[in-house]
Amino acid sequence: MIKTYQIPYTQIGDPIASQEVVYFPMVQTAIEHKGIRTSFLFPSLVDSGSRHSVFPSSFGEKIGVVVDGVPGIIRSGFGGSVKCYYRKINIIISINNEERVFPCEAAFTEKMNNHSIGVLGRDFFEQVEEISFHQKKFMFEIKVLTPSQ
Repeated sequence: MIKTYQIPYTQIGDPIASQEVVYFPMVQTAIEHKGIRTSFLFPSLVDSGSRHSVFPSSFGEKIGVVVDGVPGIIRSGFGGSVKCYYRKINIIISINNEERVFPCEAAFTEKMNNHSIGVLGRDFFEQVEEISFHQKKFMFEIKVLTPSQ
């Protein structure tokens, strides 16, 4: 059976403070490595243009992912080059107080430490049945396979 989650886009910016308002597809996320989980949820951008899921290395340190003294891999994208450290983790998304776990090899980078968000890339997309973006409705859908009862 397939379960569909409808998630409203997250508003960034404040029109009252004359800031530009934009909307992004984001989902509340936690990460886990070897049984250690972040003690907090954080927003992650659902990004079909990203090959990999990427998180701040400071979040990785909280779950035992060590990047100091470990050789990384240089990746390039629209934001320039960044050194990434890959680890097998569980990505946990939380929607309406319901959690779903997705095993994934994700990247950690120090370059994201100034931002308290993650990026869910195509490696995450491969773990779900379907993701649909509905720009005019300011929402997106994630369809996941649920275990048989």
